[in-house]
This record gives sequence, C-alpha cells and structure tokens, in this order.
Amino acid sequence: QALQDNFMLDASVWPVKTFDVLRLFDMSPATLSFPLLEASPHSGVTLLVPRCPQELADVILKRFPGIRVIAGTHGEVEGADESWTYFDEAWNLPTGAVLNRMLAGVDTP
Repeated sequence: QALQDNFMLDASVWPVKTFDVLRLFDMSPATLSFPLLEASPHSGVTLLVPRCPQELADVILKRFPGIRVIAGTHGEVEGADESWTYFDEAWNLPTGAVLNRMLAGVDTP
C-alpha cells in the first residue's frame, strides 16, 4: 500500500532496464479507482467541423449518434439527421473565419 501511495522510480541509477520498470508498473495494481463512465447523451455538446468530407461525417455519425454538429460541407451529409447544420461557405474561407461564423450557431454551453 505504501508503494502505491508514494512511489518514484529512477531507473538511471539502478541496474535495471526500462523494460523492467514498465513491467513493474504493469504488474502493480492501479493506485486510483475511477468510476465507470456511463454512456450519456451529448445534449450539451456541439461539434464544429470546419471542413467535413463524407468519410469524416460517417465516423462522427457512428461514434456520436445524435450529437449536434455544425459542419462545413458540400451539401448535405448522407445519413445525417436534423441535429446536423450545414455551412456551405467553409471551403472558400480560412478555417479561423469559418469557426467564428459557426460559433454564432452554437447554443450549447
């Protein structure tokens, strides 16, 4: 227990290899226990994606279903629902300018 609470290992002065140090950490139990994260709706999150090709949109749709997205696209994204907002000017402006304009559409905290 004392080793877990206060532990610093300097391998430079020991006759051991980095592999041995890493193995020691792998074998030691975790010092902190974090609660399991539950899947939660992303109602308070809006993703701003200045330039969003269909391939990236597919990953966002799969990984974050139902999340609000403001995306710079060439038209609508295939498979997206009403939580997506499209920003057609994204490809003709600098990214910073696009993000500033997109921020006007964000109403999540």
